[in-house]
Amino acid sequence: MKKRTVGSFDGPFAPMLDLFISLDQMEYTPNSPYRHLSFPLLYRMLYGCGFRISELLNLTVGDVDIERWIIHIHDSKNGNERLVPMAATLAARCRTYTESFHSDHEEDFPFFFKKDGTGYCVSNIERHFREQLWLAGIPYLGKELGPRVHDLRHTFICHRLNQWAKEGVDLTAMLPILSKYVGHTGIASTQYYLKLTAEAFPDVLEQMDELTGHVFPEVGGVVYEE
Repeated sequence: MKKRTVGSFDGPFAPMLDLFISLDQMEYTPNSPYRHLSFPLLYRMLYGCGFRISELLNLTVGDVDIERWIIHIHDSKNGNERLVPMAATLAARCRTYTESFHSDHEEDFPFFFKKDGTGYCVSNIERHFREQLWLAGIPYLGKELGPRVHDLRHTFICHRLNQWAKEGVDLTAMLPILSKYVGHTGIASTQYYLKLTAEAFPDVLEQMDELTGHVFPEVGGVVYEE
């Protein structure tokens, strides 16, 4: 298989692929001896499950069930709690990471941890994310315009809706499921993403025109942060 490098992809998903190539090329540093292995997994979990960054940074070893492929989210936004299934490929990465770094740790030890054994804070990840954008050749437009770490959550939702549309799945039937999966407090936030996705991907727009175009909420310039 031809080895891919940053910039070798085309199409709407190219920036995401370039980002993960850049992450996989991170190198060991004495000051952060685990970062080059933990961060590629952290970003894959953000994108692969649509987590909020705070949810991932609050994870402990006991929250990640590598046998059942389930992540237990506690005390999320608005005090919510949920169980999040993982895809097989992501679960395999979590197993490798857990067996490599957490064999001697208690269940309350941070799943993602620094050299001193404490967890990362959001500002650590935000700063590193901007560094990775630069390495991946993805323009950073500023604090308000991004891309931001939280946009990986947005991207997961939009890509999931697009994939369902390509598969001919009834999107309105899946919205409540997706809403629960990502921890939205109500379906209105998820409907907002349906509108965004329909504007970006023709498959979604075609299905919604045929079936459920009337469900789009009037959101104006509001950007949902759930």
